[in-house]
Amino acid sequence: PEEFWNCADVAVSDTDGSVGPELSFDNSALESLAVENLVPAMSSGALAGVFSVCPEDASESLLGVGSAAEYDGLCGTEADGSYERCVDLTSGAGSLADCSDPPESGILCESECSDAWFQCHNGLAYTHFVAAGTKCKGNDFV
Repeated sequence: PEEFWNCADVAVSDTDGSVGPELSFDNSALESLAVENLVPAMSSGALAGVFSVCPEDASESLLGVGSAAEYDGLCGTEADGSYERCVDLTSGAGSLADCSDPPESGILCESECSDAWFQCHNGLAYTHFVAAGTKCKGNDFV
């Protein structure tokens, strides 16, 4: 299983703006904890509302989790049949990325040591940017 990590610096506060007391933690102790595989609990339904993959219907089409309006504009603006953040790569030719046979990692670098990468789904490439201090190389993050 893959560990989830978040590099965002987020503060959660109450209605008065208080974020509570400073919490101490021990990185060594945290790093020594065993990582539990939650996928069986997700698959069995014991861990309700948490998914290890995007939900699909019986025909293996993605189930939407929001209204159509929430998905509207996801690929950015359209001009002359092209979209700002999405590319139709079902043909596998003539574009920046070939999504006809994406790598097992699911990461398709825009170029070696780039700041951008593509995530392929149903032949479409969705552009993403790597985290600060990271590059995309060899279809992986380094």
